Order: sequence, then structure tokens, then C-alpha cells
Amino acid sequence: MEPLNSKERTSAFMKFILIFVITMIVVLISAFFDVTIPAKENRDLLVQNHILQDQMRAQNLILAKMDSIKVLLLKLDQPNADIATIDANIASMIIQMQAYENDSTTLGKIMKNVDIAYTGLKNEKLGLLKKTGSSEQAISKLEDKLKEAEKKLEECEKEKINLMLRMGSN
Repeated sequence: MEPLNSKERTSAFMKFILIFVITMIVVLISAFFDVTIPAKENRDLLVQNHILQDQMRAQNLILAKMDSIKVLLLKLDQPNADIATIDANIASMIIQMQAYENDSTTLGKIMKNVDIAYTGLKNEKLGLLKKTGSSEQAISKLEDKLKEAEKKLEECEKEKINLMLRMGSN
């Protein structure tokens, strides 16, 4: 006994299978994209995170070097400072900081300006120290001349007294 509506049943079953397959494809595709897109975004975010961490490390390193340069510049003002050593240390730190000037981010632009500022400040301080050194030499020469003039003045005073005594005795 064969059912009378076997064609209709087969047609309905085929429609069901077709709709089921289409539904399963949609579900599988959505599940695939639900898994792959966040994974790709996660990888991209990890890369960006590493870049930001590297930039933060570089900024912290640069800030530490800037503080060191500031301390060295302040040491230049101290009496009996070893100017040559301090100058060499400042120059080496500035050179180390120049490595970050090639950075394409704003850090590179900032570093160019910082480099120019610190180099100018260093050169200005060294120039002032040289002028101060030459001024100190000039002051010491003038002090020596003053002492000589005071000695001559004393000799003249003694001669004056001697002359007055001689004149008074005559």
C-alpha cells in the first residue's frame, strides 16, 4: 500500500531539507564569523597594545634621560665641576635620545624639539661657564694689579712721610 500523497510528501520533505540546509548554512556562517572576526580583532588589538607599550617604555626611558640631563646641567653650576666629563655625559644622553627622532609618531617630533632645546641649553651653559672662567681669570688679574697698586701706594706713602721728615728736619 502506497500512500496516495507520496508526491506531495516527497515535495514537502525536499522543501524541508532545502530550508533546513539553508538555515544550517546561515547558522554555520554566522558561527564562523562570530569566531573568526573577534579573533582577528583580538590579534590587531594585541599588536596595537604592544606598540603602545613600546611607546610608553620609550617615553619613560626618554623622561628618565631628560631628568638625568637636567641633573647634569645643574651640576655644571657647582664650583669645581668636571665640565668635560659632564659635557660628555650630556652629549651621550642626547645622542641616545636622538635614536627616537626617527619615530613616526608624535614622540619623534617631540624628541627633535627636546634635542634642539637641550643642545642649545647645554651650549649656552658651557658658553657662560667659559665666559665665567675667563671673567674669573680677569678678576684674579685685576686683583693682582690692585695688590700691586696698593703696595706701590704704601711705598709712596712711606716716601711721602720720609720726605716730610727730611723737610721738617731741614
